[in-house]
Amino acid sequence: MEYSPRNANPYISRVDAGTVELVRSFGADVLASGDLIQQFEAVWDADQEKSHFEAAKLCRAAYDVAFAFIADEIRAHGKVMETAVQARIMKHFADNGMTTYSPPIVGVGPHSGDPHFDTAAATDAPIQKGSFVLIDLWAKMNRPRAVYADYTRVVYVGDTVPEQYAKVFAVVAAARDAGIQKAKDAFAAGTPLLAGRSTTRPAT
Repeated sequence: MEYSPRNANPYISRVDAGTVELVRSFGADVLASGDLIQQFEAVWDADQEKSHFEAAKLCRAAYDVAFAFIADEIRAHGKVMETAVQARIMKHFADNGMTTYSPPIVGVGPHSGDPHFDTAAATDAPIQKGSFVLIDLWAKMNRPRAVYADYTRVVYVGDTVPEQYAKVFAVVAAARDAGIQKAKDAFAAGTPLLAGRSTTRPAT
């Protein structure tokens, strides 16, 4: 069923508690459907895999374009607006035959800490020297059955990254590396790895 134990993943936990109780009353064990569904929804064929890596290469290139644009605009004008950077990324996508269901997020300062901030003219803010900027972008090749690539990166606009930012980045990078190593170890050992799920009940 569309059930997530202890609501660990609320996006897929859609069956109501009463239905779960009813099904369990007949002696059935309610299990999450994700492992079954992903065999039909999340397995790529060779062409889809190729399209993903094609999109990944161009999405990574989008950061080079965006960061260079920010640097050039600040050198020339002292600042650049969030929406201008967003528009430059969208041009990069269009120039390379890509499409996206929503424009990228470009957030400076407090906007960078707002989950899925909506970059728009009404909240537009300037990026200038000393700014901390987050860019979250996603796109795919503009053809049927293509697969998205999705990246998030941050940048400090200046000559030297402040110690506080460097410390936070080190923690996040260590967590990323630990996750990658966990996946590598499980794959090498042939051990199933269930994302976002624990086999033990947390203490209360």
